[in-house]
Amino acid sequence: PDRPPLPQLRAVRDDDDPIAPPPDRKAKRAKKPKKKRRGGFRMPWIFTFLFGLVLIGGTLAAMVGYVAFLHYSEDLPEVSQLANYDPPVVSRVYAGDGRLLAEYAVENRVFVPITAIPKRVINAFLSAEDKTFYTHPGIDIPSMIKSAWINLLNYGRDRRPIGASTITQQVTKNFLLSNELSYGRKIKEAILALRI
Repeated sequence: PDRPPLPQLRAVRDDDDPIAPPPDRKAKRAKKPKKKRRGGFRMPWIFTFLFGLVLIGGTLAAMVGYVAFLHYSEDLPEVSQLANYDPPVVSRVYAGDGRLLAEYAVENRVFVPITAIPKRVINAFLSAEDKTFYTHPGIDIPSMIKSAWINLLNYGRDRRPIGASTITQQVTKNFLLSNELSYGRKIKEAILALRI
């Protein structure tokens, strides 16, 4: 019949102790060394919290800014009317011999083409009014942040708020909007300056 084979017996020598206790399993196990963490710098929880707070705050600020943009961009005048601007100038009456007899004007303006203005005068005007005229897209964001900070520090004092209007924003205020002193007008001014 089919029986499984018997296990082979071990020969017992005289120096072997047949009644020896079983080997200690814990002694055989060597403690595994702790693995060192791989990877770079791990931020402490406070930095993670602050990063999350800034991320959420930035997202909320962007959403509020977008809603404000949609609200204030309604019913704005077209910037295309600036291309056809014809400023009122002085009407001059001359005598037959070429002498100037009289000038008639509501505002005493004389049109001068930009090619007739000396470069030094242009640079002086840009230095006083808008140093970054050739580099910004219509609004100067660092100057706006600086003026907002100063206005926040001066809040509650009897001081007029300072502005950070670029030349483009001044054009939109003078030709397309009113001289009203409000944050709503400043937002509209910035939107129109970006469109120009």
